[in-house]
Amino acid sequence: MNRRIALYVLIALTVLGFTDVKYGWSDMFAAPQQPFQVEGFDRAAIPPRDPAAIHTGSLQADLAPGEMVKIRNSIGNINITGADTNEVDLSYTIRVYANDQALAEEYLSGLKLDAVSSEGGLEIDLIKPGSRPKMISRVEIDIQGSLPNTAKVDLDNSMGDVHLADIAGPSHIKNQYGDASIKGVKGNLTVHAPFGGIEIEDVNGTLVSSGNYGSTDVKNIIGDVSIDSDFCAIHAKEITGSLSVKSSYSEATVENIDGNLTSETRFSTFTGRDIIGEVKTYSTYGRIHLEYISGDMVVDTKHSDVDVILGAFDHNLSLEANQGGIILKGELAGLKPVTSGETRTLEQVLGRGTHNVQITTVLGSISVK
Repeated sequence: MNRRIALYVLIALTVLGFTDVKYGWSDMFAAPQQPFQVEGFDRAAIPPRDPAAIHTGSLQADLAPGEMVKIRNSIGNINITGADTNEVDLSYTIRVYANDQALAEEYLSGLKLDAVSSEGGLEIDLIKPGSRPKMISRVEIDIQGSLPNTAKVDLDNSMGDVHLADIAGPSHIKNQYGDASIKGVKGNLTVHAPFGGIEIEDVNGTLVSSGNYGSTDVKNIIGDVSIDSDFCAIHAKEITGSLSVKSSYSEATVENIDGNLTSETRFSTFTGRDIIGEVKTYSTYGRIHLEYISGDMVVDTKHSDVDVILGAFDHNLSLEANQGGIILKGELAGLKPVTSGETRTLEQVLGRGTHNVQITTVLGSISVK
């Protein structure tokens, strides 16, 4: 065996030796001063890690109360905070990436971030000198500063992180690749971050949030909330309104909801705690855990386990598990489900039976305490 391994190693070293003679790969580990060639490959074509040209500037413009600031950006970070003012005051940095510094500086000289007055507000966009040369690998624009806290925001950013605070609504935020953090919105808010994390706090209005492949954290919303996220960790709490959650391949936890709760999940774990309103939850291939629900409950699942903690007994309980089990805990442990074929059921009034609790599952189990 050892001779065979030694033979394999010798053959491999021989092949590498011939390859190095032909291609000169060992020179790759040095720090060449000039672009090197490997079978027609030009190192100069590698996108640079550092910008070749940089320009900084600023924008100032007046904005009437309630008007909208529209921002369109391809790549870069946005960090804007509302202030007690009637002026938009922004600074920006433009970075041009290219292997040819002279070309980068020439192209940069024709770039300008401009603010144009439009009907209902202000539009901020990059003014370009024409089509971008192929040797320019990318252009980044970071924008930061302040605007009136009465301003609405319509932001579309393709790649980068977005941070907004103390703005008015209705506002619309789209960030394609990157995280979005929005705090302090007086009005309705829509956030769409398909490939990034979402953090939203202190919204006085309706919130619609969608985003995948990250985390969604929502807190202290005075209004109804809708969350639609896949492949995501979802946390929502302190909602003064109703909450709707739709998710797949995720883990969701919601708590302290003053209104109704509706959830539809697939291949996910869903936990709801301290819900004052009614609960309607649907699950396929997952797990549902509910604690201290003050209103009626309807739970409908397939290939999912359901775990419910009722709290004070004041329920009209209706349980049905088809090809599954019913587990009763605590003071309910003495109750006996009825078995008929592959179906187990339990009908029981607890206390005055004020709130209806209907739980059905197929190929899953039901646990109630």
